[in-house]
Amino acid sequence: MASNNSTIVNETKSIDTVPIVNNIDSTLHSAEISSLKTDLNPKMAPIPNSDPPTGLDGERDSKKQCTDVASNTPESVGVPEVNKNTVVDDHLALLAQIEQLKQELAAALEREKAETVKREKIQEEHETDQAIQIKNMTNIIENNNTLSNDIKNEKTKVHAQKETIEGLESTVKSQKQKIDDLESIVANHERDIHELKKQIDYSDHRQKELENNMQEFEYEYKKLDSKNADLKHVLDTCKADLEAKRASYKSMEANFYSYLRSIRATDDDHSTIQTEVKQICSKLNNLTMSLRGHADIVGGTSFVLKHWPEREAEIRELLMTDETTKEKKDTLDLGFIALFFEKYIVDVFTSRIFNQPVHIGVSINETYKQLDEWMVERNEDWAGRLRQQMCALVNKHPGKEQANIEGAKNDVVTEIMVQMKLVYPNADMDNTQKKIAMLVGRATKVSMAMNSQEVRVRVGKFDDGKTEYDEDKMLAVNKGKAGGTVFLTIIPPFVALDGCKDNVLVAGKVLCL
Repeated sequence: MASNNSTIVNETKSIDTVPIVNNIDSTLHSAEISSLKTDLNPKMAPIPNSDPPTGLDGERDSKKQCTDVASNTPESVGVPEVNKNTVVDDHLALLAQIEQLKQELAAALEREKAETVKREKIQEEHETDQAIQIKNMTNIIENNNTLSNDIKNEKTKVHAQKETIEGLESTVKSQKQKIDDLESIVANHERDIHELKKQIDYSDHRQKELENNMQEFEYEYKKLDSKNADLKHVLDTCKADLEAKRASYKSMEANFYSYLRSIRATDDDHSTIQTEVKQICSKLNNLTMSLRGHADIVGGTSFVLKHWPEREAEIRELLMTDETTKEKKDTLDLGFIALFFEKYIVDVFTSRIFNQPVHIGVSINETYKQLDEWMVERNEDWAGRLRQQMCALVNKHPGKEQANIEGAKNDVVTEIMVQMKLVYPNADMDNTQKKIAMLVGRATKVSMAMNSQEVRVRVGKFDDGKTEYDEDKMLAVNKGKAGGTVFLTIIPPFVALDGCKDNVLVAGKVLCL
């Protein structure tokens, strides 16, 4: 800003010098003529013989001097009149001074022109924006109001710069504070480095101790390695002994299973029993379903009411009703007759075959039952072993009992066929009897397997009319629904009593209404 202001002042000098000289010249001549016309003899005030001022201040001083010369008349100053010669001499002296002043001003003008040329050369080197700024500043000088606004703007800038300086001072203070903090951090780091050096020294000391300990450990390791070799030898010996004992154990295990097989009446287990029972039940269901077209509805209804007299009221109430008209009937549907006859055959199998103490037809069944009850009270394991031995003895060495077994099987077939003729009088009896005999034979074999198991397989029981449907233990027939209370157990469940838990091998077949 200082360089710009200086440039503006110099430009102002170069522009305004010529008009100032001309004004002074015209003013002095006007004063001279005026004084000669009025024949006045003023006493001229001496003009100081000093170097002409330059610039704006010089311009103002020159104008003031000329004005003072013009105004210093006898009337204005109130001095006594002088003679004309004195006035002329004074005017001549004044003109000489003016001429001298003009020469000095001309010299100053020349110097100013030289300076102007020099400044113009300098100005040519300035960038375009500086020329625009000079022009704007010249306009500011010509227009006082604009100059005032610029001064205000400059003051604003100065104020802004002051604020910037204050901000910088604040930043400097902040930076100084940061420097102090950094110095504090450096001091802390130096302390930490000192502590780390101590720790490193301690670590070196510990490393030496560890190296010493490592040497001791290596020595101990060698000793332990030697002991380990001895123990490995002992381990190998123990492994050899273990292998020998395992071989002996396998031999004992084989002998044990051979012994068990010698005790068991058959080679069956729970899985084979489960499969066989399911197949028997399936074939029995197929048989009764195939006989539906040969049934006598009246004879079948009479058969049902005769064999379950205690449930006659429930049967008449729930089963002997027309599904369409809801009116009471005197007979059962063929489907219900088939279900009841299937239940009848299973009940015969259960009582005459599955629930026998040892086996169907064996003469010692009742005697063994009493003995088994007596032994179970004292030692259940011994009672189970005796049961297995009795079943194996009957199955492998039946002797005279074989005839009793066959006779009992025939009796079961005959009993079932008697009822078959009443319910299904139009069926092929010879073919049906063969199927019944086949089912009796298979039931007899699976009964022997059930009784000869370590965990005996028994026929369970549902309390009809009270037991709620349980999908884990029951299967619902199509004539009923899968839920509610069990109305009729067609096939009871087959379970293996393992401790206090019944393991259901074959789910029961029930009718729920």
